[in-house]
Amino acid sequence: MKTEKEAVSGIPAVPGAAKHDDDTPQQAAQCRCCDDMLTPPMLIGRIARMHMNLMRNTEPAGSIMTQNSCRVLVRTLAHESGISQLELARRTGLKPPTVSVALGKMELGGYIRREASETDGREVRVYLTDAGRELEASTLARLRDADAIAMRDVTPEEAEELRRILLKIKNSLAENENTSDPGTRKNIYQGERPKR
Repeated sequence: MKTEKEAVSGIPAVPGAAKHDDDTPQQAAQCRCCDDMLTPPMLIGRIARMHMNLMRNTEPAGSIMTQNSCRVLVRTLAHESGISQLELARRTGLKPPTVSVALGKMELGGYIRREASETDGREVRVYLTDAGRELEASTLARLRDADAIAMRDVTPEEAEELRRILLKIKNSLAENENTSDPGTRKNIYQGERPKR
């Protein structure tokens, strides 16, 4: 017999998962009883969410860097300041309206400046300011701290093997036509949207 949750979602219940319905996310994450039920991709997703929460929780109050889109844009601009707003959307895999809203917040905070292109007045170029570079440096320091926490029980050899395996998984997914990976600058919605 299906549970109410299974009937609504169409997804079969995972044995043992129901006992965590009332747990806080911290309690559920610390429970080891369900780890054996996670496939490697599920485990990657859980680790990514935990890492993101750690980063979010170490941000200063009121920081724009609690928004993932702002973090991605600052990191990209740190490497390629002065690219067009449209190219920034392409390289990050973010939708142009999302980029526009995030850049507006970043501009109000003094982290970026936007200028019309000298060669094409319709094109807007985006530059990190000194405050934006400081923000990126402090975020990178917190990222390294979060990475150190995540990897504290992993040897350098294990870390290299893990990286090798994760790259294999990433490359397998990147080869699939239904995968969107901002790192490969692919977007599945450039053509017709898949039917659901």
